[in-house]
Amino acid sequence: MSLKEHITDIIRAEGPISIARYMDLCLYHPQLGYYMTRQPMAAGGDFITAPEMTQAFGEVLGAWVIDCWQKLGSPTEWALVELGPGRGTLMSDVLRVMQRHAPQAYAGCKIHLVEISPVLKQAQQEMLQGHAVAWHQGIEALPQLEVPLVLLANEFWDALPIQQFVDGEERMVTVDAGGALAFTLPAGHITETCPALPCLVQRLKAITTAPCYQLYIDYGAEGTADTLQAMRQQKFTSPLEAPGEVDLTAHVNFAALKAAFGDNWGYIDQAGFLFRLGFPVRAARLMDAAKTPQEREKIALNCAKIIAPDGMGSLFKVGCFYTQGLATPAGF
Repeated sequence: MSLKEHITDIIRAEGPISIARYMDLCLYHPQLGYYMTRQPMAAGGDFITAPEMTQAFGEVLGAWVIDCWQKLGSPTEWALVELGPGRGTLMSDVLRVMQRHAPQAYAGCKIHLVEISPVLKQAQQEMLQGHAVAWHQGIEALPQLEVPLVLLANEFWDALPIQQFVDGEERMVTVDAGGALAFTLPAGHITETCPALPCLVQRLKAITTAPCYQLYIDYGAEGTADTLQAMRQQKFTSPLEAPGEVDLTAHVNFAALKAAFGDNWGYIDQAGFLFRLGFPVRAARLMDAAKTPQEREKIALNCAKIIAPDGMGSLFKVGCFYTQGLATPAGF
């Protein structure tokens, strides 16, 4: 049975389902869900993230992590956590920088990765061979930590199921007369909420009894409206077209994140953040080290995309929660 048939059977038996439930089934169904059955960031995949575009992204974040470790007092024992680590590329780049430039930080670090996809977990295991890593099935599965902590999450919140409301009435997914999946309400004045966000934030705020820095990079704004989208082979498609076969996401409401985390919150667009961390300098050094003109051009193009003011540089935002009393993190 296909996932579309499974969803259709549920709707015919129970009535229309929420968009949040639809997204959860599409992305996380144990046997048929998108993230449970494929590696979307592989060559020719449906989307590509900044760490996969250039190592410069992960390397400047590695320097950021080292700076946070120092601001935490250079603890001999501490934790580095990543939510939704993809193929493990970002963590690999961060750890390489730590090993080279802050071996003491690397030696005292316990790495925790939160990943529910068995396919992506396998890719992470291959990418991070030689490092001591603990994997967890979800945020709720993370142990209660008692050491200083730095957390990274690149494109994590956008994959959480959302609800949509049209003039206060919830928009649902149903089956039309022809048997196709359809929305119950036309797109009017739409507002979106992420029902899982408040509980997840409370868990993250309590993840350790010690001081922490938590960095969240994602696309979104301080408020969202009708941002549900589907990607297939790096092109937009209908969210209802092929359940389980396309990536479903929604823009992150950073105002809701800030409200949930409370005070001690930094916020800036990705371009501004990366400029302050010296991203263009690192990109230039990579271009200088390129072995061919083609490689140099590829590095230049990908680095430019990440900080483009009319693209990823402004679409992506960076939020950082940090414990009261700590120094403001770099980049904010």
